[in-house]
Amino acid sequence: MEPLRRDAEDLVRRFGGGADDPREVLGAYFDLCVCHGTLMRALLNDLGSLNEVGLVDLIMDWRRRLDAALVGEAREPPPAWARW
Repeated sequence: MEPLRRDAEDLVRRFGGGADDPREVLGAYFDLCVCHGTLMRALLNDLGSLNEVGLVDLIMDWRRRLDAALVGEAREPPPAWARW
């Protein structure tokens, strides 16, 4: 688990402030998923274990930070009428 944690932290630290090109963030995330794919699949198939060792909160934080790098910080959703 430690190499995945280290690489994911490096990724969100690298792009935590955003990126000029979102494709760069997605490419780096894709590389992380390929590199650690077997472990990631195993972890996601056992969410109970992830929660027991406190990784759910860490993974959700990574996801929130990568989302912010891609689209900016969370804002209020547009009104329903504006989504059509």
